[in-house]
Amino acid sequence: MTMNPQTRINRFAELVRTGKGRTQERQAQRAALAVDLGTANIVLAVVDSSNRPVTGGWRHANVVRDGIVVDWLGAVTNVREILTEIQDRLGHTFTEAAVTIPPGISEGTVKVFTNVLDACELTRAGGRRARGRGPGPRRDRRHHHRHRPRHHRGVAAA
Repeated sequence: MTMNPQTRINRFAELVRTGKGRTQERQAQRAALAVDLGTANIVLAVVDSSNRPVTGGWRHANVVRDGIVVDWLGAVTNVREILTEIQDRLGHTFTEAAVTIPPGISEGTVKVFTNVLDACELTRAGGRRARGRGPGPRRDRRHHHRHRPRHHRGVAAA
């Protein structure tokens, strides 16, 4: 039986409001975390492998205005607190999360959103470090010239 979207939202709201979670240890291993830095609230949501709500948490916070993070430390502090509560509730440590990005914002502003994940020791879902860097090999920038046309390498005078 498929739940309609409003029923799913209501069930998730109840899980967040009550602080309860419905998962077993095995399911927690396959759960996915998402972070929404909203204008009025910060919400963390956990879904199972079938995208059904498992648990979540929220805080009222004014850390974003017009799609721009205006209080980075406040965002990081709140996400860390909510994340700790969720992880304690589920008995599972998350290492990656998706982050919501408002439409129409600059690439620099997108980095601020993903840097919040990085500061909370979360990798951006999809395997990329939130800042695009992190532990592991760095791209060797010395070979960047390969993408230039060959005639730009210099011409000998006659």
